[in-house]
Amino acid sequence: MLPKSSKFNPRSSCLAVIIGQVVILCVRSVTMSLIFILSSCTIIKEQPKFVPAGDYALVALSAKYVSHTSSELVYSATLLVLERNYIYGDITFLDKSSFNFYGNGTSSVSGFASTPIKFSSGQPSFFLLDQSGSYSKIDPNNLRSQVVGNYFEDCSQSNVFQAGGFSMGGHLTTEPVQFLTGGFTNSWQAPAQSLFALAQLTGGQSNLYDAINTSIGAFGSGPAGSKRNCLILSHANDQASTLSMNSVLQNAVNANVSINLTSLDSSVNKLPIAALTMKTGGWLAICNTPEQMVTVVANWNRLISGEATAYTFTITLQSATVLSSGNEILTKVNVSSPYLNSQVNSAYLYIKIP
Repeated sequence: MLPKSSKFNPRSSCLAVIIGQVVILCVRSVTMSLIFILSSCTIIKEQPKFVPAGDYALVALSAKYVSHTSSELVYSATLLVLERNYIYGDITFLDKSSFNFYGNGTSSVSGFASTPIKFSSGQPSFFLLDQSGSYSKIDPNNLRSQVVGNYFEDCSQSNVFQAGGFSMGGHLTTEPVQFLTGGFTNSWQAPAQSLFALAQLTGGQSNLYDAINTSIGAFGSGPAGSKRNCLILSHANDQASTLSMNSVLQNAVNANVSINLTSLDSSVNKLPIAALTMKTGGWLAICNTPEQMVTVVANWNRLISGEATAYTFTITLQSATVLSSGNEILTKVNVSSPYLNSQVNSAYLYIKIP
């Protein structure tokens, strides 16, 4: 017989089991919460980098005038189709029938090739993040902070950069830009951490043109002929700038600054931002979803100082209206292929007839 002190007690045994299970569940819950918080709110430095999932994205790299008559416009264009798994590079297997051009008339492609492209070598770059409105509507999971933080780390390995958020009448402490860095730097940790604090300072209206002009001034003087890059992640039309788009465009051209813009809202007015990017030698990506934005931003460093394989076209537009000097032509480009298992955003090409 067992001693009295060792008799089996069903109630106490069941209670012990229940308490043990509760403790295990609590530990698991806390552990999972910590994993979620850390994966959502920090930039993991170790390889592989933590970057949200992306999707196929189409980028307009250039559009250049060739010739025109009163009824026909000929121009060249370069487009880049980014692989959704951005570590694999670019989509290079499409043919010209995969691209459809829409605009003021009927377009035909007379020249087509898949061509390696080398972007300019690393130079100082400026990054601007649109703080107007609210992230909760356009990027509820704040994917931008995660992927932009990774861009900072990539950029710092071969370049120096300066970063800031912009809005007017919102919650920023300085306008038109609140800087994340005290001048140009190649240290990524502090600005990457500031991105998550910046996400709490949204509101007000977009002052895109004033913010770009401020970044142009921040470059200061440099070696003759040196190219600078301004990279912008926006989601709204300019609403509050004191400067016009044409004034900013002229200042950018004079300072040899390329404006490269990624929009997270496909409803923005395409013509002014297409003019601003392509007339300064920059590129434009207008995204339908945060996942497309993720892919474009994940390629930013490569798009200013790396290499890619893009598609080049010679396009003839039979215009529905009479063409003359000063006309601005905006062409929409769609990609369709059975090999791409999700929708690709449209690209926009801008030409001004001289």
